[in-house]
Amino acid sequence: MWSIFQKFLKLFLAKQKRQLVGLFFLMVLGAFVEVLGVSLIVPFVSVVMQEDIIETNKIVGKICEIFHIHSSKVFLICCILLLILIFIFKDLYLLFQIFIQNKFIYDNRFRIQQKLMDMYLDCEYEYYLGVNSGEIIRVVQKDVEYSFLLFSRIMDFYMELIVSLTLIIAIFIINPFMTFLIGIILLLTMLIIAKVAKPMLNQQGKNLQEGYAQTNKWLLQMINGIKEIMVGDKQDFFRENFNLQGKRLIKAERWNNLLGNIPRLLIEISSIISMLIALLVAVLAGAELAGLIPVIAAFAMAAMKLMPSANRISTSINQIAYYEPSLDNLLESLHLVDTKEMYIKKEVKANKEKNNEKREACENTKRNNHYLSVQHKVELKCVSYHYPNINQLILQDANMIVPIGKSIGIVGVSGAGKTTVVDIMLGLLVPQSGEVLSDGLPVKKYQQEWLSHIGYIPQMIFMLDDTIRANVAFGIESDAINEENVWRALEEAQLKEFVENLPEGLDTVIGERGIRLSGGQRQRIGIARALYPDPELLFFDEATSALDHETETAIMESINQLHGKKTLVIIAHRLGTIAECDIVYRVENGKIIKER
Repeated sequence: MWSIFQKFLKLFLAKQKRQLVGLFFLMVLGAFVEVLGVSLIVPFVSVVMQEDIIETNKIVGKICEIFHIHSSKVFLICCILLLILIFIFKDLYLLFQIFIQNKFIYDNRFRIQQKLMDMYLDCEYEYYLGVNSGEIIRVVQKDVEYSFLLFSRIMDFYMELIVSLTLIIAIFIINPFMTFLIGIILLLTMLIIAKVAKPMLNQQGKNLQEGYAQTNKWLLQMINGIKEIMVGDKQDFFRENFNLQGKRLIKAERWNNLLGNIPRLLIEISSIISMLIALLVAVLAGAELAGLIPVIAAFAMAAMKLMPSANRISTSINQIAYYEPSLDNLLESLHLVDTKEMYIKKEVKANKEKNNEKREACENTKRNNHYLSVQHKVELKCVSYHYPNINQLILQDANMIVPIGKSIGIVGVSGAGKTTVVDIMLGLLVPQSGEVLSDGLPVKKYQQEWLSHIGYIPQMIFMLDDTIRANVAFGIESDAINEENVWRALEEAQLKEFVENLPEGLDTVIGERGIRLSGGQRQRIGIARALYPDPELLFFDEATSALDHETETAIMESINQLHGKKTLVIIAHRLGTIAECDIVYRVENGKIIKER
């Protein structure tokens, strides 16, 4: 249990650790008020049963003397009112404690989700070349959810443990023998449950984790490929694979619920049987019934608290085993598997290096009194690149010059490295050797500024399930969108007239993946999106290859009208597509060869 808690400490910063200390003291105080309520039952029952308690009990007599109470009835009424106030205070305090605890858990849960989102957004493009999208969704959503559910179970475990131990101490003072007997039986029951259930739950937790990743994957693939699935009549294939993984997931959850209910029933019957055995022993030993009634009342009240507490402790132990794989995977995803000290050092070092790079770039700009220049040419110089885990070079000492203001065509067979060339120029891929220069300056050192000079149109345009306006002004808050720039971009993409004739104009919602638009209209939206910030260079990565000939011709006419206004870099399979380009390069055998 403590080792798992230490894993969580890797997720928390100094501020959260201080809050944890505060939570611990709240839990201790909560245990005290819980015991206070139980401890008052014995004297209360004694007051009810003994009408002459003021005269016979010196302590009660002294209390009554201080508060000027002369009647047993008045004393009983005062005890009842005091007990009511104490229980009201206890429950209000416990509600406050639960509120603080939940706030801590859910705030930190969202903080970790934000951290993961930031981490995935900041990953290099190469990371996404081999990643499973379903797994990313599972990590951000389910692994974080289950990890903090695990943390909640740990908090419950320690809270219930403190309450139980305090209650046991209190009733031990009242009757050591009965407490010892009940405690031994309950402890043995919980040990048996933990030994039998924990390995099974741990395995089901791993099955749950894998099941969620796989069901997410097949669900996403079904959504993204629905058209091809329906046309190819492949529904059964996707249905069967989703069902296979879904059944594995449901089986894990079913076992979790079953094993989670067994402890409650075992603890309940163990508590009742042990208490009755203890009473039987007391009666057989000749104990007077009148003397046993306050003890029975105290133990009954304690049992009302201890049985749920013991059940929650046992459930927490089992749930911890069930959800621990999610925590391990979350820590691995966050790269926190090292010690916390190592993580802090790495984080501080990374932040320091990042800040130094930004400061150095800023100082270089000021020192040289110029920003990144995009006026004469962009150049790939001696670039060599291979993809991760593949030793074969896609490009080897490749060179290419893109004069500003010209249109450049890039052709080559599939797999030759055409898209790789563009991805390197965009800054998505970092070559093993060589560099990309803009007017002699390495663009990597001015990455943010370089991105402001370029626009990118891929083969498949990513569409937001939003308005045309939001899709053209991609990634810009609605109140910051410049509508004049939207219309200018649409006009340059030859889509202005189409949008003007729509009933809702720019406010037209295009549907998920732009399903309400034709392929040519989606491509024009993509071109308009690239043109919205008015960049100097436009990169077309086979932007028309998925279109029919007529639509491709129309799109190319729109692109060619930008000739002379923008620098165009166009990847194409067919030479006819780039017939009007000023310069044509062919990518072949790791080289970039100028054809004209």
